Amino acid sequence: IFHSLLTGSYAAKYNKDTPSIVQLGFKMEELIFNLADSHFFFNDVEDCDQVHIDDVSSDDNGQDLSGYNFATDGFASCVASSGLRG
Repeated sequence: IFHSLLTGSYAAKYNKDTPSIVQLGFKMEELIFNLADSHFFFNDVEDCDQVHIDDVSSDDNGQDLSGYNFATDGFASCVASSGLRG
């Protein structure tokens, strides 16, 4: 239904005011993007086209990370100290 609001096909099919319906679709689109950006970090991952973890295997340079200090690299941990997520 969302796509049909943006294209105006919903308005045409149900004899509604097309400009108003299309404008409603654009407002909904803006709300969705704002929600995705503010709560789901959309802008941070927008250009990432990784579908599966295996997609990054081609980027692996084979460097040995056994001596890497993950505690000082500046990235926050997603796992609590208890080992539980969230």
